[in-house]
Amino acid sequence: LRAAVGTVSGTTISYGSEYEIGGGTRRTVNAFDVSYDSQSNAVVVSYCYQNGAGGITTYIVQGLTVSGTAITVNGTNFDHAGSGAFALNDVRIECDNKGGFVMSYMKTNGEWYVRAGTVSSAGAIAVGSEVGSITSVQGGLDHGLALAYDGNSDRWAVLSRASNNTVYSAVISRSGTTVTNETGSASSVIGSVLNSFF
Repeated sequence: LRAAVGTVSGTTISYGSEYEIGGGTRRTVNAFDVSYDSQSNAVVVSYCYQNGAGGITTYIVQGLTVSGTAITVNGTNFDHAGSGAFALNDVRIECDNKGGFVMSYMKTNGEWYVRAGTVSSAGAIAVGSEVGSITSVQGGLDHGLALAYDGNSDRWAVLSRASNNTVYSAVISRSGTTVTNETGSASSVIGSVLNSFF
């Protein structure tokens, strides 16, 4: 996974040098998302990757800082590689501009989870335990995942569309690295949609 800083001038974007985010052993990157936190002035990125050639599929959360067009990757991250295979269909991450974030992700077996974390001004990441939004999305794989933060309520809204076209929702709160599913043990069913992705 590589990144570059873009500078905007009118309708022109110029990019600095590319920086390798994941390192040479993190390959076959997919299912990634990124969010900026204004309080810590850091960027948080999460992605699914294969741990080395023929290795397990897992995921990581990393913090980046930017100076000019230079990117620095903080070494204090959250890497799930030590906990076994964890293949993702999708991942979303959203900062609250208070030095924290919530991430939502869907495993390839259809299980839907959320975690909360913090990011320092140097980009150091701390992540808490996962909480299930719903244990199984009707036995099917996800076809879409959305996450948004509302500063007025200090809550995150998560939406997911299952393979049977059902849309599920959850309202999430954060305290430090502790995440709470305010919706309860099971996510709410909004309704059924056809041929829509988000």
